[in-house]
Amino acid sequence: MTTTAPGVTVRQREARTGASIAVDEGTAFFVGITEKGSASAAILCRNMDQVEDATGDAVAAGLIHASADAFFREGGSRLYIGRVVGDAAAVSAVTMDDGATDSVRFEAISPGAWGDDLDVIVAGQNQVTVELDGEVVEESPATLTTKALIIAWAGNSSYIRAVDAGAGAFPDDGTGSLVGGSDDSGSAADDNWQAALDVLVKDLGPGQVAAPGRTSEVGQQQLLAHAEANNRVALIDPANTGTKGTLVSAANALHDDDNARFGAMFAPWVVIPGTTAGTTRTVPPSAVVAGIIANSDASGNNPNVAAAGDQGISVSAQELSQDSWIEEDRADLNDAGVNVIRQRAVTGTIQVYGFRSLADPVTDDAFIQFTASREFMSLAARGDQALEAFVFGEVDGKGVFFSKVEGALRSICLEDYNLGALYGDTPDEAFKVTCNESINPPAQIAQGEIHAVIEARVSPFAERVVLEIVKVANTEALV
Repeated sequence: MTTTAPGVTVRQREARTGASIAVDEGTAFFVGITEKGSASAAILCRNMDQVEDATGDAVAAGLIHASADAFFREGGSRLYIGRVVGDAAAVSAVTMDDGATDSVRFEAISPGAWGDDLDVIVAGQNQVTVELDGEVVEESPATLTTKALIIAWAGNSSYIRAVDAGAGAFPDDGTGSLVGGSDDSGSAADDNWQAALDVLVKDLGPGQVAAPGRTSEVGQQQLLAHAEANNRVALIDPANTGTKGTLVSAANALHDDDNARFGAMFAPWVVIPGTTAGTTRTVPPSAVVAGIIANSDASGNNPNVAAAGDQGISVSAQELSQDSWIEEDRADLNDAGVNVIRQRAVTGTIQVYGFRSLADPVTDDAFIQFTASREFMSLAARGDQALEAFVFGEVDGKGVFFSKVEGALRSICLEDYNLGALYGDTPDEAFKVTCNESINPPAQIAQGEIHAVIEARVSPFAERVVLEIVKVANTEALV
């Protein structure tokens, strides 16, 4: 036991930065056509096994399967999928009767032709078995003695749901083959793609949103609007082309979009390994870049570090769909906001070699570098979480509440400043947090509304480094 004499002890220490708030800015959000899966809720996957369990096999009409594979190969660990279906999408179904009257209707858990491979077998008047392609995938306990028990059990099935179909009693023993499933993906229109984006709600957190392979201007604008509304950034895919003018035009068309600062365009498309040995697949750049960004963040880099250059090396890419452009063309693409993925001639390494946003370089130059958009996304997400602690808090008249709010937000900014994400010789040069009477007049406080403001100077990245080599005569001194 340590003993001390009565008195006062004073210790000095560094300013407390506060508890770090965990936010995963490396999360990816993809929308697209899949074989199966919910079309009304976001599907969370942490690896390809989960992608295949939840969304099925690859389909010719969609690129989600290959894009998810590219994302995880690059080091991504958290992917939400929003499934696109057409207006006429339908679930496979079969109605079974008690020998005379309809009893229970069995339906596939999600729309699509995949459900037509399901069979439901009722046996012994007390058990239900589900088969997929002739293989048993689920079997109930032998205790389902009423229709209500069948419906309750199916409510937890990974393949089917059951609903009361009529006045019939417990269905007769037999096999029911589900039919009529369709995703109607061939008719999917802009509003269907928007519906898929809408299931990726803001509460799922920040990250990179993409519609892999969707290159229409309307689709790109939908991604930008979603990113702005949900505190995310958008990865925009252009057409799979090596024509510089086509890519420049696609980027220029988005400069005037009010949400251009929230997106970045990358090119060209990327060739990755196929599902069987010796084969390859071509995937949209958004899938690979989303994984590279996630891996960069997971490696300890803050969101203001560009996932480009040495931080943007692909580990899955085998080649590019288009030949690397010459330096003059790459400069034109970069100026337009098209970030080139290149293959280095000496090493063969494939890397992201640009990290600009689609912000207009004249009217919105503060957000030309895509890192600024990602840093502000991170500040907003962590600030949101920090301020939850103050909702319903007591606002006193002595400034204590305001001081606590400022302290919480300052801790977040100071953390980023110490990591180098905010620019300044001192914290006061790098950021300012305000929450006081000047922006919270009494009438506003009386309505229960409190305002706080973060002003931050985001550290830029070095886009071009110039080296000068000077020859000095042997008779001259170096200065």
